[in-house]
Amino acid sequence: MQNRYNKSLSGKIIFSTALMSVLILFIIFFVFEKISKTALMDVEKEKANLIAQTVEPFIALDIYLDLDGKIDQIVKQLIQNPNILAVRIFKKGKILKEAKSSRYKNNWANSFLIVRDIHKPNTGEKIGKLEILYSSTHYNELVSKYTYVILGLSGILAFIFILFSMQVQKYLYPLRDIATRLKNYSPKKGIIKLPYENENNEIGLISNTVNEMQKRIDEYSKLQKRVNKTLEEKVKEKT
Repeated sequence: MQNRYNKSLSGKIIFSTALMSVLILFIIFFVFEKISKTALMDVEKEKANLIAQTVEPFIALDIYLDLDGKIDQIVKQLIQNPNILAVRIFKKGKILKEAKSSRYKNNWANSFLIVRDIHKPNTGEKIGKLEILYSSTHYNELVSKYTYVILGLSGILAFIFILFSMQVQKYLYPLRDIATRLKNYSPKKGIIKLPYENENNEIGLISNTVNEMQKRIDEYSKLQKRVNKTLEEKVKEKT
């Protein structure tokens, strides 16, 4: 029974559709993993780099003029950003300023480091370095959100596939029924009336064709019987 189902037209259509659905889902996940995640991370890194690029000239000027108080203000403002976990400013290879936010302890593992050189305003000479530890929490939230969206789409696709499978079974049932009815057909058993001849589709066309074929076979069978009977009578007359 299982083998007959696998070899049936409906089974092949459903199997092909299932295989295509799995392939589509694989492509979606592959694209998301290889492209979407990379794009989201690049956006987060671009935001962190933009912050570093914005504050670097002010820090460079304050270092050049030895305005430590101004540097402290910049560091405090940076730490107030919910995505910045820590800030370190180096001068001539030594730490000049360092600060960590209250979120550092719980989020440092999910973060990335942005490093930007600090240059002297008038000559462009490198006089220090700025390090910003930027949280990946927002990135992880976006990834989770998109993952849920893909899972939701997968569920919808699975539901559509189930509905499609049911429709395929429904549409192809008449063909299976016709095949079952005609499996043990014999002219001796008479004409098997197929109940689909009034349908205005291929099933109706097949039913009409099969019914017409049965009528011709029945007529030919009756003619053959009459011919055989006539021949038998002639043989008896001669004997």
